[in-house]
Amino acid sequence: WRVTPIPGPARQSMQALVPTAPNAPRMIERKMGDCIPMSWIAGGRPQGGSRLLLFLRDRRLVAANLEKACSARDFYSGFYVDKPNADGKLCADRDRILSRSGARCEISSFRLLVADND
Repeated sequence: WRVTPIPGPARQSMQALVPTAPNAPRMIERKMGDCIPMSWIAGGRPQGGSRLLLFLRDRRLVAANLEKACSARDFYSGFYVDKPNADGKLCADRDRILSRSGARCEISSFRLLVADND
């Protein structure tokens, strides 16, 4: 599986949800399961540190936390799933992702990001 950065028009509409965008709603984190079906992932981008933002096809936003030794910026041009599992899911503490530059990192957890309506 290959996950690419979000393309132009879709990126513009989804960027409004990114916590660092101007006028973006304040985002809070919620617990979620350890796996995401790969077919749900529309694209991704580094958020900073060791965290990737995953844009889901249903317009939800998920933070994928990488193992501590990894840098999210290595994944600026997308990522591949190393040896995808037959279940078709990307799972924390199981799957490793590969960058085009050769970085290989395990996902340590997923967090669902939702707008804080306070």
